[in-house]
Amino acid sequence: MDILIDFLKIMSFKALILAVVYTLVLVLIFLDLWSGVRKAKQKHEYISSYGFRKTINKIARYFNVLFAVTVIDVMQMLAIFEIKQNAAMSLIPVLPLFTFLAAIFIGIIEIKSIYEKTEQKDKAKAEEAARIINEALKNKDAKDVIINILNAIKIDNDGKS
Repeated sequence: MDILIDFLKIMSFKALILAVVYTLVLVLIFLDLWSGVRKAKQKHEYISSYGFRKTINKIARYFNVLFAVTVIDVMQMLAIFEIKQNAAMSLIPVLPLFTFLAAIFIGIIEIKSIYEKTEQKDKAKAEEAARIINEALKNKDAKDVIINILNAIKIDNDGKS
């Protein structure tokens, strides 16, 4: 019973550490959102709910990964705690190491996104659009529709010139 109480004491402190890590990841995501809104305002772009929905999806994806990694961490911390109890090896720390690593990886991604220039993001969007069009052109029916749309746009632009 004493071992269980010791483990719960250790895990309650680790839960506090995990709460801080999860909160910091959320802060990084919101900093990226803030950065995106600021960049959109500078470009005088319309700010729609689409970007906010993307942020919600990002939070869900990141936290799904963090939850899964935390489950693995709880298992490894339990194993290390058990090894320490049975072998009296106090050199191995009981830490949520994999959660730390996942949070650092997510943090690096978010920091890169914050400092990414708007032109780079626009280029990436254009490349994605080109890829989608290329895939659509492989389909004969879609090819005809795209050509008709492009012709209509050309005619429209010629008429406005």
